[in-house]
Amino acid sequence: MQTPQLINLKVGDEKPEDVMRVPPEDMLLRWFNHHLKNAGHDSKITNYDKDVKDSVKYTHLLNQLNPDCDKTALDEQDVNKRGESVLNNSTKLNVPPVIVAEDISSVIILN
Repeated sequence: MQTPQLINLKVGDEKPEDVMRVPPEDMLLRWFNHHLKNAGHDSKITNYDKDVKDSVKYTHLLNQLNPDCDKTALDEQDVNKRGESVLNNSTKLNVPPVIVAEDISSVIILN
């Protein structure tokens, strides 16, 4: 296994080779949920649209990845302002924003 940390994303009694067969989109969901759990956040994401469009889980994730990413956005009622905070925090991880806050809050749900 080239990335031994991925074993932290196994579910149940999966073997390392089972984890390596998980599709990338599902692996990213596992990674996101792993960090939410480590942050003490009690809910999970199951999709990349309605579960994240309020920026709450993004805020917890970024703070878990880097404590310099503050969680003040959680006190904000306006989802676009919360999204702006997420984008500002992303720069603390050297991830320049390529979207605007409204792109997060107006995710199109394809169901």
